[in-house]
Amino acid sequence: MNQPQKDFINVEISGNPLLEKFNLEISDVLGNSIIQGNGTSGSFRNISIKEFSSGIYFVKLISEKGFAVLKFVKE
Repeated sequence: MNQPQKDFINVEISGNPLLEKFNLEISDVLGNSIIQGNGTSGSFRNISIKEFSSGIYFVKLISEKGFAVLKFVKE
């Protein structure tokens, strides 16, 4: 997510065998958990960030086989 985000972020997991079943967590730069959820490969999430303060956030996707962390900026 290279561009600052304003109202929503889209998280799409497709075809990644590491993330067949995963937990999702969005946290702020201080490590405070803001949102938690779960999903499966092939799922799509449109997550509202309207109420988030401006700043840097991290989306962490965790499965039994590993994890990935993505950064985004809330405008």
